[in-house]
Amino acid sequence: MTGNSWDVRIFLLANQRWTAAWLDKVTPYLVRLGSAVYLTVAVGLLVWERLYFPTSNLGGEGVASALLAILAAQGAKRLIKRPRPYVVLTQVRCPDPDLFIKNTEKKGPNPLQVILKTFFRTSTTSNRSFPSGHIATVVSLAMVVGEPYPFLANVTFVYALVLGYARIYVGVHFPSDILAGIIIGAGSGLLSIWLI
Repeated sequence: MTGNSWDVRIFLLANQRWTAAWLDKVTPYLVRLGSAVYLTVAVGLLVWERLYFPTSNLGGEGVASALLAILAAQGAKRLIKRPRPYVVLTQVRCPDPDLFIKNTEKKGPNPLQVILKTFFRTSTTSNRSFPSGHIATVVSLAMVVGEPYPFLANVTFVYALVLGYARIYVGVHFPSDILAGIIIGAGSGLLSIWLI
């Protein structure tokens, strides 16, 4: 990866130049929210919807879109195998170095990673950056929620952009990873709306 590609240049601006003490404190918390959290939100939406709006498909579309986004992003990670910026660039700044350390002995394995390992029959994709599964999942949910509730879609898209910047800021994604996550998420959301 050359230092003059647009992807690396934008990454280095966000990671090294556009920094602030308050971002150093906030971004690690945003980044720790994983796709499993968004899938849980989608399942919660499904349960809430079935209890109060039994004729609506929003919850089913949310779960389907989140699962499609997660599977598509993880499948692309397996095919493309692009390492994360902190693996290939020496000058990556991270406000919270614990983000780069997998401590499975303390916390135990991530249930989503166990499912993906079983599904794809290979090792974890945690050190692969392209595309961003977090962004794909959030955008897929925004697409689904946006059909009946445009305001919620706007809030969710803004959150996706903030999360995308945070993931670049802490050194775990290049900008093109975020763009690819947006495309996968939009496609997953639209596909689930069309199918369900």
